Amino acid sequence: MNWDEFEGGEDETAAAELRVCQDGQHQATIVWAGIQQKEWARNETANPSGKVLTVKIDIGKGIAPVWDSIPAHRRGVVAAVCIAARVDLPKGEWSEACLVGQLVTIETVLAVAKSGREYVRIAKWLPGQAPLPAATARTQPAKLMAKLRATGSDDIPF
Repeated sequence: MNWDEFEGGEDETAAAELRVCQDGQHQATIVWAGIQQKEWARNETANPSGKVLTVKIDIGKGIAPVWDSIPAHRRGVVAAVCIAARVDLPKGEWSEACLVGQLVTIETVLAVAKSGREYVRIAKWLPGQAPLPAATARTQPAKLMAKLRATGSDDIPF
């Protein structure tokens, strides 16, 4: 293989030059979404196949992308991703492709894996200011979030 053939590709920024995302809130774009199977996500009763919703998030130029894999049985977190992306919640045959290209607000923290490797973890998926899709807006959590946003209160009533 002659590596000189691959000069000047689309992305000339070496992975080593990318900065790690800082802790805090960021507006970012979902650039990839897919359903995968991961051994660590297996749950004998709730998720025997180990399916996860995996998303790749681009925060900006010069910052390494952030990946998040959410086990399919953690429906509340999957719903938070959909609300942040302003798409309908998964129901029946749902395509994760609707997430791609959506602007989201996330809160990140630097975490340490069991292996000792540092990585950026998404601590929260935050709802944006744009209106929710009609089907999502009818759900109880969405109604509560809309009410809290309208009153300017951040007190959780439960």
